[in-house]
Amino acid sequence: KQVYAMGSSVGAASILIALPGMPRLAGVIAENPMFSFQRLITESPAAPEGVPRWFNELLLGITMQRGAFDGLLSPASSLRLCNTTPVFFIHSKHDNVVPYQQTQELAQLYPGPKTVWLAEDGNHGSIWDVDHGAYEKRLADFLDAARRSREATVTTMNPKEKP
Repeated sequence: KQVYAMGSSVGAASILIALPGMPRLAGVIAENPMFSFQRLITESPAAPEGVPRWFNELLLGITMQRGAFDGLLSPASSLRLCNTTPVFFIHSKHDNVVPYQQTQELAQLYPGPKTVWLAEDGNHGSIWDVDHGAYEKRLADFLDAARRSREATVTTMNPKEKP
């Protein structure tokens, strides 16, 4: 059996954080993940305008301290620790919650097999709504490639026929 994981937003970030502990995962579809909690809070286009950066950082620090959250767990930290699972990074350039540049940076950090799609249309979590056909075609292509890659690895590692 091949198991894939798909998540959007915090769900995508959670899968990427857990990825080092799931080496047998056949593939990951990560739609609009954040680089880190800290960067989501300080860079989100949804943040109120006019709030000074220093104040956002102060509130973030208080929240992290009060919640005993050290900030070490993040998609960015975890992706550096694995390199075999194919990852499909999806993000809209018009996301109003998480800047798409965060996904670009995650993809650049990840040393493993990856596909990146930065959609021209759609919003946070609504890329599929804009063009079902294009979304499903790209997803099917990624899953087919991940499956073929996995089968080639298994065949190479465990040949069925003896020479």
